[in-house]
Amino acid sequence: MVCRFVAFLILASAPLSLLSQSATNQPRSIILEDSLNRQELGRDVDFLEDPAGTLSIEDILREAQQERFQPGLSDVLSFGFTRSTYWVRFKCENRSERDRWFLQIAFPLIDRVELFEEGTLLTQTGMKLPFASRPVAHRTFVFPLKPETTTYYLRIQNEDSMQIPLVLWSPDAFHAWDHNEQMVFGVYYGIVLVMAAYNLFLFISLREIGYFYYVIYITVFGLFLFAQYGYAYEYFWPTWTSIARKLNPVLAGALEASTLIFTRHFLNIRENAPRLDRVFRFLILITCLASPLALILNLIHGAVMVVFLGLAASVSALIAGTLSLRAGFRPARYYVTAFLLLIFGAVLYALKTFGAIPVTFVSQYGMQFGSALEVTLLSLGLADRMNILRQETERAQKQLISEKTHSLDVQTSLTRAYARMVPGEFLKILGRSSILDVRPGDSVQKTMTVLFSDIRSFTELSETMTPRENFDFLNSYLRRMNPIVQRNGGSIDKYIGDAIMALFPESPEGAVRAAVEMQRELHSFNEHRLAQGFRLVKIGIGIHTGNLMFGTIGGEDRMEVTVISDAVNQASRMEGLTKTYGVGIVISESTFRELRNPEEYSFRMLGSFSVKGKSNQVTMLEILDGLPENEFQLRRDTRSDFEHGVFNHLNGDTSSALSYFEKVLVVNPGDEAARYYVALCKQPVPEIP
Repeated sequence: MVCRFVAFLILASAPLSLLSQSATNQPRSIILEDSLNRQELGRDVDFLEDPAGTLSIEDILREAQQERFQPGLSDVLSFGFTRSTYWVRFKCENRSERDRWFLQIAFPLIDRVELFEEGTLLTQTGMKLPFASRPVAHRTFVFPLKPETTTYYLRIQNEDSMQIPLVLWSPDAFHAWDHNEQMVFGVYYGIVLVMAAYNLFLFISLREIGYFYYVIYITVFGLFLFAQYGYAYEYFWPTWTSIARKLNPVLAGALEASTLIFTRHFLNIRENAPRLDRVFRFLILITCLASPLALILNLIHGAVMVVFLGLAASVSALIAGTLSLRAGFRPARYYVTAFLLLIFGAVLYALKTFGAIPVTFVSQYGMQFGSALEVTLLSLGLADRMNILRQETERAQKQLISEKTHSLDVQTSLTRAYARMVPGEFLKILGRSSILDVRPGDSVQKTMTVLFSDIRSFTELSETMTPRENFDFLNSYLRRMNPIVQRNGGSIDKYIGDAIMALFPESPEGAVRAAVEMQRELHSFNEHRLAQGFRLVKIGIGIHTGNLMFGTIGGEDRMEVTVISDAVNQASRMEGLTKTYGVGIVISESTFRELRNPEEYSFRMLGSFSVKGKSNQVTMLEILDGLPENEFQLRRDTRSDFEHGVFNHLNGDTSSALSYFEKVLVVNPGDEAARYYVALCKQPVPEIP
């Protein structure tokens, strides 16, 4: 990536081929003809080295100094790093009708240039003078020449590499070349700018540090070449004559540091090549120090420093790319290809400069082509690297999601298993969000409705079945009843053999609706049993509403949730009385009073019973809903006579009560409750179990 330094070092250190052969005291002539458009003058001029830089134009014009001039024997005069001042002379012999010509020194990094016609100073310019001093506003040094036969002298001073690529142009050819070059550079810097902006957007969007390193690298790289080709001095700092020349090695050091940082991250050297990573970290530290140090050192020392650091950085980057490529790291293909393209462009530029290959569009702008392809390929490589990382991340995420899903499934299964033991509604009542938060002794006092249901004559029924058949029967029955309780806002507190105890914490409507649905579901269950040849099943349900103490009992190793209250005993007692009265659903008066819309149900006064240990009586009502249609209608038709009989019986008028109950039996002979009361009325001392 810093192969610009390779070409720079070659140009800077290469000696002029056969710097001298035979001395001459007469300048060689350059024929100015109308057919001439462009001519490189390296082989057509003479030069003289002034090591001390003390010779004046008057000294140069003396015969002794004229004899010291030596002919140039290459297309580009190059003397490497030197502090000597160089004089160049050439004679123009005019045979054209053009009114002017352009002399160009195509190397923009020269401290001071003075142009003399014979002994007269025409102009002086250079990077140590403001950009406005240039006779033609151009990034290189362009001088208009008169169309006359005359001798010109150039006095050139430079602390950096002494390169003097002299080109003679016709005005039309120069403007055409300059137009094309501006287009090439515009396209090139447009690519650099677009790549920098695009990857900056990716960094802002994705927050991936690799894109940030790339933006820094490409920005510094573009700025370095902008300065190296003279554009920075023309557009950015045209008056910074004191430090303009030193900014080139400063930018070179920054480019080397950003290249190493980007390469280290892009190729993941820290993990893939730990030993080489130590070399990278050392070079990054040195180049970061070299960049500001170049401002302090003199120009030649700073330039030599960054050139050798650039070579070290280039070699290290190439080794890192090769090792990564051999290790099978796919993005390294982009990196090595981009690196080789840049080297190829730099070599073309250097060979063109030395005259080893002809000046063509490709050789002239090989550096731009190579670096443009490099930044494009590196951007693609960075995208490929991100794609690999994304795929690896997606695989890791999928594995993590799979593991989390499995853990969640296990946790869900455990939660469901706990919910079967301790319903979520119970946790809400206790004010706990999780079963893990429940502790022995947690309790709360709350008004709730208790529902008890029981299978009639289950003992007799179970004796006809095997233990396995008993379990299958109960599970078949409970699978039908449990959803009804839950659907109506209840939670099953416990199973007591074939009996169900359920709690309804919100309102008694849910308990009554559940009881009615349970009776209707029982009809469907019995139809199934009848089709299978099994005995029919009857159930009784008792419902009571009262104040309960709800909480946990047990120890740390074993505990359960339960309720303790007289209301539970009363609900259980009422369920037992359904057998005595021969009814399906019985609710207490307290439950009836809590119903928001009691008129939704059909009911009749059933009687009362005394609570053990207490003097008050509990009034009971039978819910008729859920009965078969014919039985439901018969009980509704006889409701008035039945309730008159109950009131007379409660008041001690057994004879009147008896007459009412007998009237009921005339209409509905199957009314077991009326039959029970008839028996009570005929007995002197009835007992209610």
